[in-house]
Amino acid sequence: ATPRCIFLFDIVCPYAYLASQAISKLERQCNTSVYWQPVLLGGLYKNTEAPQGTNSATSILNATKLRVTSNDFLMHVHRSGVPLNYPPEHLRTPKQKQPTLKAMRILTAIPSDARAVYAHAFYKARWVEHVDLTKEEEIEKIVQSVKSPSWDSLQLGSVVDVLSDDSIKQELQVQTQKASSRGVFGVPSFLVNDELFWGLDRLHFVAGALGFPASPPRKQISLLPHRKNTEIHVKFYFDFSSPWSFLGSTQIERAIAETGANVKLEFVPILLGALFRKIGAPNLPSAAVSQAKLEYSRKDFADWVKRYGIEFVFTPHFPIRTVVPLRVVLASKKLCPDKTVQLIHQLYRAAWVEEQNIADVDVLSDLLRAWDFPASQMLKLTQTKEIKDALIANTTEAET
Repeated sequence: ATPRCIFLFDIVCPYAYLASQAISKLERQCNTSVYWQPVLLGGLYKNTEAPQGTNSATSILNATKLRVTSNDFLMHVHRSGVPLNYPPEHLRTPKQKQPTLKAMRILTAIPSDARAVYAHAFYKARWVEHVDLTKEEEIEKIVQSVKSPSWDSLQLGSVVDVLSDDSIKQELQVQTQKASSRGVFGVPSFLVNDELFWGLDRLHFVAGALGFPASPPRKQISLLPHRKNTEIHVKFYFDFSSPWSFLGSTQIERAIAETGANVKLEFVPILLGALFRKIGAPNLPSAAVSQAKLEYSRKDFADWVKRYGIEFVFTPHFPIRTVVPLRVVLASKKLCPDKTVQLIHQLYRAAWVEEQNIADVDVLSDLLRAWDFPASQMLKLTQTKEIKDALIANTTEAET
């Protein structure tokens, strides 16, 4: 039998709003059943000891990460075509405490087979129409606006009755706690045969788990207006120290080729640790998230590795000191520019597949010789002011 998907959501989250539209579409495409499970996002944060407490995850982001995250969300909105009008500040946390708690209690009371249609109504009220969901009279209007199944046919009593029912309040808390115990730390989340997927941009993994593989969404390049004869300059800022950067390096050229755009791709080495310090990010981002989110991120990375069919071994030399290898790339651009991209891929593979300690100058020298690069010349260049300054300049450019 086709496995059932559990969709864990809270009306308070805009990503979950977009996911609510997408999961309904996926349900029809995959001819499967989706169980809509209300949870409290703030409760998930509290249960998993998220660093932001019960506040929005964006509340602790540095300005650069917040800008990137906001742009990413706007791209999701653009691609989905779903109408969205962000609520005014007075209807958002922290100005308004628990802005969707009453709506979530109503949805908890509603039978599961009728929950989706009411959830859609609440999502529209908050994320399109700017309705204040803390007001019971507004809640009443929303539930009465649903024609099938009608509120009266559900025989739940009045909105006031439901909102004052202690058993409903407790049930919502219980379901939030159960979700936390299954590794859920945020919304939108999806469980397929107890396998957790988190995030709007992981729906292709959900489809795959349901037995209907789907391609991950293309984000930036496919949204750029371009003509075949107009060249687009794409810069890939990288540091060998990051496994996610390694993953990106294995896919960037293929992803660009699939767009059919006329793209000039430039690999730009940067010092990731220095960049983090400049923008106010933790030097080791994985140490600044909840344990539940950290465990999921490891599983998520493994999902991507499996999807793309690439080799990967987490290096025993982590965290990798990559200053010299990055300078070697810049030296290569001067001495043998036609082989620089090849060198980048070889260094990534050495670090993240072959478990080589590329931070060790002797190891690095041996690798360069084995790959037929002028090792002595390149390593000598890495000590020059020109190469050192170029790496610093790249890092500054990445920040700006």
